[in-house]
Amino acid sequence: MVYNLTGIVQNGTDIVNFTQGVNNTLMGGWLGTLLVIGIGVILYMGFVFGTDNNRLAATASLFICTILSILLMAMGLIGNFWVVLVFSIFSAISVAAWSKT
Repeated sequence: MVYNLTGIVQNGTDIVNFTQGVNNTLMGGWLGTLLVIGIGVILYMGFVFGTDNNRLAATASLFICTILSILLMAMGLIGNFWVVLVFSIFSAISVAAWSKT
């Protein structure tokens, strides 16, 4: 598969425009979503190994991923609001499950 990389940077040479170009041209709009999911998995594994508590690890990693997805949506790397909505709902469910016990 051949990619036309001439259209990656259009409005300038800063890192945000370059990352948005890579997101749109190479990744088809999935760069921010995959970045948040990958960071979430790494955070969850780190919290589980550090605390030995699955619910605490899920709550912390989902909350951090919710904040990160909001920031990436503000930067234009996550084009769909459903990613932020899914992480917010899962984070709320995790907090509710944590507070019941």
